[in-house]
Amino acid sequence: MNAGAKPNARDAVRSLEYLADIRDGTSFGITDAEKFDKEQTMDNLDFENMDGREWVDLLLEHPEFADKCDWTKLDGEDWATLLGDRPEFADRCDKWDEITGFSWPWLLAEQPQFAGKCHCWEDFQDDGWGHLLICQPQFADKCDWEKLDDYDWSDLLAEQPQFAAFRHTAPDTKRAEQHPVQ
Repeated sequence: MNAGAKPNARDAVRSLEYLADIRDGTSFGITDAEKFDKEQTMDNLDFENMDGREWVDLLLEHPEFADKCDWTKLDGEDWATLLGDRPEFADRCDKWDEITGFSWPWLLAEQPQFAGKCHCWEDFQDDGWGHLLICQPQFADKCDWEKLDDYDWSDLLAEQPQFAAFRHTAPDTKRAEQHPVQ
């Protein structure tokens, strides 16, 4: 980082992790010149120019900076990532409808309490359904079983064999269409 330049979020997270190592005594050979304090690092962080992804990176590691966050910079996918590990920020989310059918299964696998906010069950993809049902089998009534391919079924039934009755015996043409043999 250039002298006088403001650190970006990733640099700040690394700096804060470094400070935690110093505090915990897990970092060795540190000179006095290498020591700096959290307040100086955060005071110099350019919060105004951070994008949604940078905010997510920072808040996942350091939720104490939530009061400085410009929540409008987070899009639906940023929210899905953040809420998966930090559900305490759910009351700040105003973009539930922007979370896509790709991200919802992964979010619900970690935080099933958000199911009532989901608007796009029909948009879930095959591997998303498989993962979600492995982790949260209570959502089976919402599943479009036709979306699962042989690989998804194999993974799912290895963990949740009670779903075998929902598997159709028709050959898996979807996987063959996606990955034709040459």
